[in-house]
Amino acid sequence: MKVLVTGNEGMIGSVVEKVLRADGCEVIGFDIANGHNILNRNEIASALKGCDAVVCSSCSATWTL
Repeated sequence: MKVLVTGNEGMIGSVVEKVLRADGCEVIGFDIANGHNILNRNEIASALKGCDAVVCSSCSATWTL
């Protein structure tokens, strides 16, 4: 099974990725730490090609003070 994991470099996503890999899944990581942008539709669409499932553990927030 091929799984896209957004936020795979974070606390939750990194654990999810390890568990999926241990279960034999092919994991596609997608994280801003690696230059990916969750808000870019074309980038997400490209990453989703061929995936059977998605785990979304990313977060996007705008902070104003």
